[in-house]
Amino acid sequence: MNTNNESLKKMANEEIRKFFTGENIQVRVDYNLEGRIERIILENQEDKKNAKIESNDKVETDDDYIIVNKELEVTNIMNKIGIPVRLKGYKYLRTAIIEIMDKPELIESLSKALYPRIAEIYDTRPQRVQRAIRTAISVTWKKIQPEVIKDIFGYDISEKPTNWQFISMITDLFLLQ
Repeated sequence: MNTNNESLKKMANEEIRKFFTGENIQVRVDYNLEGRIERIILENQEDKKNAKIESNDKVETDDDYIIVNKELEVTNIMNKIGIPVRLKGYKYLRTAIIEIMDKPELIESLSKALYPRIAEIYDTRPQRVQRAIRTAISVTWKKIQPEVIKDIFGYDISEKPTNWQFISMITDLFLLQ
């Protein structure tokens, strides 16, 4: 059991490292993932006097950098929806949503602007990004419960959404808040 936890922690830390490769976000890799999650929750709950919010959406504390708001909220929603973390499309979707939150005009040009941008970050081709996102949506849609959709989005969706529709639905949750 302990070996499985260590293995999962290593996999999670590797995914975190891969996600942030090439982005201008400072992250310390902490091999005590459970302790790090607890610390993030506590730091977000307590309004620390020594924390200041910087323009690139991270909080600087005395001992660590933590990512707040966008990344955590997007991750939480994606996990609620049930998008499998093991799929490449998961990290591409997460990056797409965060990019669109920063630049909403990207939603109008997925193929010409957003997919190439994500492909550059992850050193792949735009077509692979598009296919991986489509696969993640398909896998998720096969197993998602209608109540979950209604609970998260506030309305029923009968058919599997396109990449554009799915990204728009999740992004709208944040942009309309």
